[in-house]
Amino acid sequence: MYQLDYSSSIPIYQQIIDETKKGLLKGYFSQGDKLPSIREMAKTLLINESTVSKAYKEMEAIGMIETVVGRGSFIALDRDKLKLRKEDYRQTLKMDFLEAFYLGYTEDEVIEILRETKREVSR
Repeated sequence: MYQLDYSSSIPIYQQIIDETKKGLLKGYFSQGDKLPSIREMAKTLLINESTVSKAYKEMEAIGMIETVVGRGSFIALDRDKLKLRKEDYRQTLKMDFLEAFYLGYTEDEVIEILRETKREVSR
């Protein structure tokens, strides 16, 4: 399920987070699902355990997962944290749109990029 690009400028831990988000959107993961252990994930992806650990810690901090000592890590969407992030992200989107228009994108082009992204997530 996890498709990592080892030559990308995006750090591997961030790619794990992004792939988990895609998995949630595509229905591969649901609330309460158990994620592979850090050791299992590292072995499967052929990466260092500390990279997976960093991804899991970040996902916990942003309200995507919960780690229970001795049991593992589980999808546990924290609606309060997500609501706060959504409110903050609105400003980020506005700044991204401003940059897009500054670079010469039209409203239709921005909407097409949005649709293209949605299609990619739906595949």
